[in-house]
Amino acid sequence: MNNKLIIDKLLELHNGDKKQLDVILSDANRLIVEAPAGYGKTKTLISKIAYLILTKQVPVNKKILALTFSVNAAYNMKNEVVNILPTLLANNENLKTSDIEGKVYVSNFHGLCRRILKKYGYLLSKELKNIDQLINIDDSSENNLNKFNINLLEDEKKLVKNISIASKEYKEKYIKENYLQYNNIIKTKYIEKGVISYNSIITLTIELLNKYKNIRSFYTKFFPIIIIDEFQDTNILNWTFIQLLINKESKLVFLGDSLQRIYGFIGAIPNLIDLTLELFDMEYIALEKNYRFENNDEMLLLEKNIRENAKKPINPSIKKDANVNFKLYKNQIDEAFGIVNQIRELQSKNIKCKIAILVKQRGPNINLILEALKYNDIKFFFGLFTDEDQRYIRFHETCLNKFYSIFIEENRSLSKKNIEFYLNEIKKEYNNVSDALNNSLFKLLHAFLEKIVNEFKGLQNSDKYRIIMDTFMNKSLRQNLDILDDNVIVTTVHGAKGLEWDYVILPDMEKNQFPNYNGLCNRNNCIFGDYCIFSVNENNEVEFLEELSVFYVAVTRAKKEVFFTASQRSFVREDFQPETNISCLLRLPGINIKQTNETVSV
Repeated sequence: MNNKLIIDKLLELHNGDKKQLDVILSDANRLIVEAPAGYGKTKTLISKIAYLILTKQVPVNKKILALTFSVNAAYNMKNEVVNILPTLLANNENLKTSDIEGKVYVSNFHGLCRRILKKYGYLLSKELKNIDQLINIDDSSENNLNKFNINLLEDEKKLVKNISIASKEYKEKYIKENYLQYNNIIKTKYIEKGVISYNSIITLTIELLNKYKNIRSFYTKFFPIIIIDEFQDTNILNWTFIQLLINKESKLVFLGDSLQRIYGFIGAIPNLIDLTLELFDMEYIALEKNYRFENNDEMLLLEKNIRENAKKPINPSIKKDANVNFKLYKNQIDEAFGIVNQIRELQSKNIKCKIAILVKQRGPNINLILEALKYNDIKFFFGLFTDEDQRYIRFHETCLNKFYSIFIEENRSLSKKNIEFYLNEIKKEYNNVSDALNNSLFKLLHAFLEKIVNEFKGLQNSDKYRIIMDTFMNKSLRQNLDILDDNVIVTTVHGAKGLEWDYVILPDMEKNQFPNYNGLCNRNNCIFGDYCIFSVNENNEVEFLEELSVFYVAVTRAKKEVFFTASQRSFVREDFQPETNISCLLRLPGINIKQTNETVSV
């Protein structure tokens, strides 16, 4: 297939979008792509991979390494590559999809490191040959250490804790000086108990590649092209690792959005895109067209104005205000029932529309909203679990152990009958206990397995088994919230990243809630009057951008419309608190709200 024919097909596929095509067809060896939400990043990425393969830029017996941060995103990417190749291959009989699929290795960081350790980890510790059978734990919690009887000396406990802190606070120097000691603790005291920490999967791989130059050389040559999606979420451990896979000949394509860096609290490196541009002398391309809001002028303007506030926080260039849907209620009880009324109104127009209620963090108000939904018989999916919830963690461990014993050891196929048997076995482990969390996790598990069977038909069975086990190992079931058939989902903004719904409702848009007290609201940054207006300066700009990023991610989860609500008085400890102000985020330059006091009938 000649290159011209491929380019013609890509032109058609991307509707002549110049910036997307610049990325896809670029001959730059090192490229950074700024890709905001809804700008066609995934489509561009998939076409870039396909183009590199079809134009034979991947040497024989070598692979493109495509990394992303979630297990779900990684396998969706692989599935998309498989599906798009036939379109670009056309009727060329000399090229077969099956021959080309093997030219790309798609994974998340932990998945890749796990693969490397499974193959070569025995050089560090013979038990690492069986890494898939080791239980993954977060060792920042001493409770996890006690649970598995991991007896550490006080100095060792301190080191383990400090490594966790350093990874979250991007203290590269501390990690480089101490990771070998940390790894020694893992090898001598963790593995013998049948466990391994999340951080050590990365640090052990770093040790392996540093110690065995031949293995490092093999992988730098085996992956001559490295693509990283959601690059802005890279933490210091991942960054230290990936640099070991880069040599002078490596081709790099990093895609991300500076404004979607919402994982700073767990270590996402600030300003990484700018730092990398200089470090690797990379070419920069920014996607320009928003397809999510292409036919939605108000949402398009809102998204644009939020980005302008991020681009020039102190003095943004705003040409026109975006009008937003905002309702102010007397108190949180009224707000909860007002949200019920909003849902009913949306469903009266389209009963099948998808609605997400997103909260900054769990608090008293969300419980009131949940009770209001139940009182009015509005069915919803309870998605307020986090990666740190012990029940959420244990559910994944149960799922993994049962999957291994039923499907791997017994060599069962992913048939409907076997999946039903598997689900029943999981329920038995919980004695068929029915509560909001259990019901949600069972439903999410069922939907996830159906997705693998029904949507990932192009993947081999080994890939399907791998994605299931990787999802359980990485505690990643919540990354599949958008595949549920529930019309109403309640979850957190952080849990919703990468997902989208028709409508999004954002409650608690008041001072000390969004932003919360521990952030901007505790820094006396607002100019007080009838409402909060945030005053940006050089001292608070970084904190402001972090809050703005969360706000931006929340807003851009909506495909059609976003609704903001707030209450004048919050309900805490069975009493109403003094009146508060509307969030300063709704008073940003370029955002216009018409404050209306809403009353509801309960």
